[in-house]
Amino acid sequence: MENKVFKKLNELNNEDCKNLEVVKVELRHNVSKDYGHTYSCEMLVGPYHVKFRKNFSELNYYSILIAQKDIKEGSLVTVNAYRRWTKGMAKNGKEYHQVQLIFGKDTFLTRMISDSELSLFNDFIKRKMIKEIEWVEVPANIGVDEEVISLDE
Repeated sequence: MENKVFKKLNELNNEDCKNLEVVKVELRHNVSKDYGHTYSCEMLVGPYHVKFRKNFSELNYYSILIAQKDIKEGSLVTVNAYRRWTKGMAKNGKEYHQVQLIFGKDTFLTRMISDSELSLFNDFIKRKMIKEIEWVEVPANIGVDEEVISLDE
């Protein structure tokens, strides 16, 4: 974001999102006899595939598609999302990093970035494989609804 002022995801408006990077995101819908219908999401950071969640609900999947104003059929659908990188301090005093995808009003995914992924991204930056990540600092006094939650479990 241009001014780097943190706003909660549900408080972001169209003007805020105009200052964010737009990225391609792949949504997958798989059907298997063992697991039934499963839905997942991933994006690229350089050559690395960042998976947002191994499985999420059908409701989340269709909410993303509706936010994009287009319901497409198929096992792989590519959509655009605004991407925001955030960092802050967890309750245990350890710094955390997140990537957030915003698909539309009240439709977003958040994922924690592991230390090894952060190291990998920094290497990509040094090798000029990706541009410098612009982190938005999360203030220490955020409310309970913005707790650090990993959706990648």
